[in-house]
Amino acid sequence: MKTYLFLLSVLILNVSCESEGQSLEKVNIIAQGDCIIGNVEGLVMEFCIFDIEGNSRTVFNENENFIISLVLKNLSQETMVIDQNLIDANFFRVINVVDNEDFGTPYTAVWCQYSLAPRELQLEPGTSLTLNSPWVLDFEKEVFPTAPLCKSENNEFLNKGVYSTGFDTAFTIKKGERTIQLSGQSEISILFTIN
Repeated sequence: MKTYLFLLSVLILNVSCESEGQSLEKVNIIAQGDCIIGNVEGLVMEFCIFDIEGNSRTVFNENENFIISLVLKNLSQETMVIDQNLIDANFFRVINVVDNEDFGTPYTAVWCQYSLAPRELQLEPGTSLTLNSPWVLDFEKEVFPTAPLCKSENNEFLNKGVYSTGFDTAFTIKKGERTIQLSGQSEISILFTIN
């Protein structure tokens, strides 16, 4: 009897959370050229790797710099607030797929300037936000990460090999009065090669 009461209370809790504006959504993901596009609830996520000239590519030469980029676009009619859990420990992490060696991220920290403001990304309807981070800082060409990403230490150029980078789709969006928890059933990732 206690088991049934527990299950009933869990069921009531789940139903009440749904009715209070919380939902669990899955991201639709498609490949488009050298980029990966994710879409959920009017939020479009364009994930690409660019050369320094801004061309999306997945093949680079040894000692060639690249920029990992995520563009967030709000195509809905409501303001979206993306929680800081989008930028987790594996956000833009680079892994050699052959030996699973972890080369870290192209940034060294997030939200580097002291502020009492909430650590979230806000997108008004019809606007976009770009999160870029070069693998190697280039002061001459003024290639730096975009806020809230920060970089104080340089990475070494990657050796020849096949690598993967990406981000997890398990993060939270507030849209109007609704809180949308993305299911995280998939990762958006790109394979790229250094020749």
